Amino acid sequence: MRHVGVDGCRAGWIAVTRDSAALEYSVFASIDLLLGAYQAAERVFIDVPIGLPWRDVQTRPCDRLARVKLGSRGCTVFSPPCREALSASGVATARQMNLETLGRSLSEQAWRISPKIAEVDEFLRANRLCGVRVREIHPEVCFWALAGGRGHAAQEKQQGWPC
Repeated sequence: MRHVGVDGCRAGWIAVTRDSAALEYSVFASIDLLLGAYQAAERVFIDVPIGLPWRDVQTRPCDRLARVKLGSRGCTVFSPPCREALSASGVATARQMNLETLGRSLSEQAWRISPKIAEVDEFLRANRLCGVRVREIHPEVCFWALAGGRGHAAQEKQQGWPC
């Protein structure tokens, strides 16, 4: 097994990998259990922001580049919270903390996945060597690349994308 794709789910985290010709998936309660199970993987690609914005870098360069590449689908790349906002007890407090640190509020989407962002952030900060093989990935950028660097304008119109 060389690569593992990971995304958050209600039960914790879902991991998908290919073993010979078949795709296999497993669900883990925590990111540390998942990464422990796939220690032999060359790369683990996770659909959650890694490396958070802070006062001096308020917009992550990877988010900016992804938005440019995706064009009209760039709205699928949301801005993650600052680290301080991850510890907030509620969305109003998180939004205020984000506003004070980054000069912008926090979307509902970013707030909803804040526990997942915090879990990965805490794990990687405590296990820095693991970060060599764990990478953030954005599925829409992967789809863009698989489509030869073209957007899905016809599909967007057909499905009525809001952006």
